[in-house]
Amino acid sequence: MNNNINLISNQNVLLEKESRRLKRFRLISIICLIIVAVASILIFVLNFTLPLDSVKKEQVTTASNIAIFHKKLVTYTLIADRVKNISNILSQRGNYLPQVNDILGKIPTDVSIDGLDIDTGTIAISVSSTSLVSLNKFIDDMVSLGAQGKVIKDIVIQGLSLNVNDSKYILSMKAVIP
Repeated sequence: MNNNINLISNQNVLLEKESRRLKRFRLISIICLIIVAVASILIFVLNFTLPLDSVKKEQVTTASNIAIFHKKLVTYTLIADRVKNISNILSQRGNYLPQVNDILGKIPTDVSIDGLDIDTGTIAISVSSTSLVSLNKFIDDMVSLGAQGKVIKDIVIQGLSLNVNDSKYILSMKAVIP
């Protein structure tokens, strides 16, 4: 007998494998085609419903609004910082208003104030008059205020001069404020 007889053909098995492979590739290609078609339709719908130009215009408008608010925020921050600094300065500054009012109340009518400078703990005043008698009265009043020690103390006359052009005497004084 012949042992080489093959009742099952190898070609049919190979043909079936090729056929299955071809079916798989067709299925994969159809799935890819459907995915590309759905993605294209979604992109078209999104592009149609949300135009890119309007989004860019909204972006520019929003950026300009943010820039305006940024300027306002910077201005607000600077003003708030200045107010805080001014408040700190005012809280640290002494109140010399009663002393200045007492000094100004002692100035005779024919004496004019040329300068008034208040530093921490000191006051410098420059007055002028056509009469030495009025300046002498002012000096006496300042000495009496200094003797009390409540308004001023340690009065020092910085200078007494004559302005020939105006025929006025100029007196400069400096005093310590307690």
